[in-house]
Amino acid sequence: PPRSTLFPYTTLFRSKFPAVKYFGRFDADLSSSNRMTGSSAWDNGWPAFLSPICPVNCLGIDVMSSNSQLSDVWTISPHLVNEARLGFMEEHDQWIPASYNQGIPAKLGIKWAKADEFPVISILNVYGMAPGSNGFYVSNVFDPTDVVTLIWGRHTLHTGGEVLIERSDSTSGNQTPVGHVDPGE
Repeated sequence: PPRSTLFPYTTLFRSKFPAVKYFGRFDADLSSSNRMTGSSAWDNGWPAFLSPICPVNCLGIDVMSSNSQLSDVWTISPHLVNEARLGFMEEHDQWIPASYNQGIPAKLGIKWAKADEFPVISILNVYGMAPGSNGFYVSNVFDPTDVVTLIWGRHTLHTGGEVLIERSDSTSGNQTPVGHVDPGE
């Protein structure tokens, strides 16, 4: 990283990243001409990003995501196959600054604060202190598809469709809600 002549001190800090992960898969022959398969992955992690002056510039995150798919392949005849599939993906993130609900604006004498977290402070645009991001992000994606395959001699015809359904909800959170202070301005 670039070093400043004004603040030449750099260091590395350990960060914690505990996580829980599950994976699964199944295959089933429902009949001699019908096979169903599925798989799923689920992940939940709680990384913590630390700084030497916590709770300033410290951030805790809760990240949960999963991916799943279910496929049903039906061989109708030696010349005709149908594959229906449903895919699903989700992600739920929550960012929580370590300075949140600590009464820091009141302790600093800031009466005009709109949020109870550390204000954003920039020193000569060289060094900054901030509360960290504060917000939520939720995303869900459904992906149903169906494909019919017709095989005739050396010719193969695939026809079908896919619908991608997406939903994302988020709060951007902390966009300097307490205020911006730059003593160098």
